[in-house]
Amino acid sequence: DDDHDEPPAQSASHEAGASRDAGGKGSQSEKTGAWVPAGKPPCIYGARCYRKNEIHLAEFSHPPPDRRAAAQAPERTGAKRGRDPTDDPQPHKVPAAGSASKRTASYGEHLNRELRRAELPPDVHVRASDEHNRHARRVRNYIKTNDAQWALMGNYMQDEQFIFHAELGGLRKFMRIVMFHHAQYPPHANLLPPNVVTHAPRLPSFGTHHSKFFVLAYTQEVRVIVITANSIQGDFYDMTDAIWAQDFPKKAKGTEGASDFENDLVQYFEALQWPGTAFSFTGERITAASLRAYDYSKATVQLIASVPGSHTGQDLHKWGHMKLRRVLGAQRFSSEFVESPIVAQFSSIGSIQPEWLADFEESVGAGLVLQDGHEGSAGAPGVVGAPRLGGGRLSLVWPTMEEMRRSLLGWIMGGPIPGRIENLAGKDWDKNLKKHLISKYCMWSTGGDNARENHDHYKRCIGAPAHVSFGPGTSSSQGQHDAQDAIDPEGRGRSMPHIKTLVRHHASGKSLAWLYLGSHNLSGAAWGSLNKNKTQLRILSYELGVLFLPSLVSSTPDPAASGEVVKFEPTSVVGRSRREKPGLREERSLAGPAQRVLAFPIPYRLPPRPYRRDVDIPWAVKVSIGPLQDSQGNTIGE
Repeated sequence: DDDHDEPPAQSASHEAGASRDAGGKGSQSEKTGAWVPAGKPPCIYGARCYRKNEIHLAEFSHPPPDRRAAAQAPERTGAKRGRDPTDDPQPHKVPAAGSASKRTASYGEHLNRELRRAELPPDVHVRASDEHNRHARRVRNYIKTNDAQWALMGNYMQDEQFIFHAELGGLRKFMRIVMFHHAQYPPHANLLPPNVVTHAPRLPSFGTHHSKFFVLAYTQEVRVIVITANSIQGDFYDMTDAIWAQDFPKKAKGTEGASDFENDLVQYFEALQWPGTAFSFTGERITAASLRAYDYSKATVQLIASVPGSHTGQDLHKWGHMKLRRVLGAQRFSSEFVESPIVAQFSSIGSIQPEWLADFEESVGAGLVLQDGHEGSAGAPGVVGAPRLGGGRLSLVWPTMEEMRRSLLGWIMGGPIPGRIENLAGKDWDKNLKKHLISKYCMWSTGGDNARENHDHYKRCIGAPAHVSFGPGTSSSQGQHDAQDAIDPEGRGRSMPHIKTLVRHHASGKSLAWLYLGSHNLSGAAWGSLNKNKTQLRILSYELGVLFLPSLVSSTPDPAASGEVVKFEPTSVVGRSRREKPGLREERSLAGPAQRVLAFPIPYRLPPRPYRRDVDIPWAVKVSIGPLQDSQGNTIGE
């Protein structure tokens, strides 16, 4: 799972316990027949890698040339770029679990294989406590099969064996499925059920199809699902991820008009350049316009999407962080959130320059202040005269080296979190040090018990000179007296984050102004970069997320006018002895109006814990850790 502002780089897909040897070597797995790379980290593109650069071939392991040639040969029965993929795929025999395809595994599939074959305790998956997993959900719980009609699904990485023949087998009961995918990861045709057709949207250089979604149509309703996980076993069972879902009924006859959610959803699928697909036995054709058959007026979120292109004029605020700026800028929030902190948590980072970060901070800092019965003096779009919230301190939650080492699966969990040190800190420690980033880093959880002991080793691994320190914190263990639930509120401290979130919260961490959840990582490729004197927003990738706003979960159209109080809070907060159940509840009080409270299972501490100076080092790929063993006794590098 990667974001690119520059040519794609290899992620740290290190095989457990591997040491470097000559390129191209490997062995045939007796169990699966799949090629297993030996000696050095495998190229994430596997047999489909077309690069011939000697440095690349020496650094990453590839299958033998004959296997690469076979895997790169055309094998799909579905669509090619520029062709309408509406023909029914031919029926075929579904291969047994574990059977091999011609195509060598991508990094995600390699990770899945490593998780299966590694010598790990049988209960290693989802190692959180029963209490922390009591309200957890699996994606398969949302795949209802009664009255199933058609489905749209998309992701960056999708393991067809895992999806259709194991975890989400219920999808095979839909009459037609359209599978949107990143062009660099085409599906295995021999693993697709006969009800599946595929579509890969055209992309600019270095762009990705990174959105992660399901749209499931039934006889009387449609279910829209947004997730943060790749559709692979490693993400579903070992990484920290999240899901949002809501059902929408069919429109009543004569219903006119469209909600913002409906327009956003339809326009996103239109931007995917999807021509539609047909049911061969009825002639009915499914297109983006088919989504207008449903009533989205009660949507509890605002869609925030990105689509590739250079957006100007009216489209400037239609996508990416400028859409976020427009939506937040028209919302009124409690005065407790004036200049309140903002957290960006992500699993990949692009080449972030100070100018881009300033534009992004302006977008996430947008919003108006709700005052007691009157409006202020500053103007803003949508609400005349309301004062603005103003920007607050931005924190960047990113796991440390020590957190990765002590994670459930150790170093291998770092592969889906491909932060390169030149993006995290800069290409030149003296001339181009990214001070605008390194002062903002915060821990995913505790920072790790041996972070201080291993600090100098990690610093040598990333090549940092002695005078460079990360984070604004002191060398002391900030928050060392916090209860464990305050440090690791949802029991996910050792399950590394593939989730992506943005949160604006009160300084105490006990309440939230709003929350974003989706596929966007921290990059211009995902959120867009302003240029041409800020009149054009250039986006490279497809992304999709949801924005939770108090105004959308209110029981009245205008909670500010009605006096209704809507409050967002994390399920666990510092100083509170119990965890709340995620979801919406009502709290009534004799002293004031009823409150509607929506509790979110935020998997990291609020406020987040800054990196400790001269203690914590950010996780980075493409570095040799040397002999330092992880929680499973494995090492990476020489």
